[in-house]
Amino acid sequence: MGKRANNQHATKSAKKTKLEPALACVADVIKQSEQLPEACRAMLVDMLPFSLSIPSDERHETQTWAVQAVEQTLHANKAALEAASAAEDEKLASLKSSEGELGASVAAADAASEAQKVVVQSAESAHAERMEAANVASQALAALQEQQKTCETNLASTKEEKDALEPAYQTHFAAPMQDGAGPHFKELQPFLKKNRYGGFSSQSYTVCLLEV
Repeated sequence: MGKRANNQHATKSAKKTKLEPALACVADVIKQSEQLPEACRAMLVDMLPFSLSIPSDERHETQTWAVQAVEQTLHANKAALEAASAAEDEKLASLKSSEGELGASVAAADAASEAQKVVVQSAESAHAERMEAANVASQALAALQEQQKTCETNLASTKEEKDALEPAYQTHFAAPMQDGAGPHFKELQPFLKKNRYGGFSSQSYTVCLLEV
């Protein structure tokens, strides 16, 4: 008896696994319908060969109920898939929008960076030009200061010569000439010399004119 029962159970299990391809697809969908309890899903899958395989005009009330339950399950699963697809489409659209915004931000940042580089290069060029102008001005100032020192030295030397020549001129040239005597050339000789520029000094030149 027990042996016969085991054989019947094995036969039933084998029958459960032997579904037509169309019914097997429906069974896969039902098995994935998580909105139904697992026991309900298993029951609907077991009832598929005894409901969907029967023509509609030959079904009794229980088979018609099973077909309707399967249909509702398929519709619910379709709605869930459509909702999930819509949600994914919305996510994709949001990602594309974010990608566009990020691309625009990157482009703006690149443009700002390039503009900043131009500003920096322009500032560096202007700074270099100002430094060059400052160096030229500094060199010109140094040359002018050197010329000023030379002029101050020459002026001091000329003043000394003038201060020395005036009394000598009065004593050794003007006074003797007024007395009818000639100039004292020996005393005037130190003033009759060439200046630092290779010619006679202005005082010596004056003496020479007076001598004539």
